[in-house]
Amino acid sequence: MQDKYTLYDDGPGTVVLSGQALTGVFRPGDGLEILGGGPDTGVVILEIRQGVPSVTVDSLPAGEYGDLLVDGNLGDFEFTDKLVRPTE
Repeated sequence: MQDKYTLYDDGPGTVVLSGQALTGVFRPGDGLEILGGGPDTGVVILEIRQGVPSVTVDSLPAGEYGDLLVDGNLGDFEFTDKLVRPTE
């Protein structure tokens, strides 16, 4: 997932990360980490949204743009790196 410049609060304990899926397919429940950031950077996708107006979808395939609702707070995401699945 790329474009870590776009993020915003979605309520207590949740953040929306906007960008493009570069490889694979992202799905709710997937764990993610900052590329090269180590195991303590993990977050979980709670929901995926696409389009305007935003609608919830069941996956975000490679090449598509969308919003990932993840657990965490804005202060947890002070970076501009790529998010990847730990297995990538």
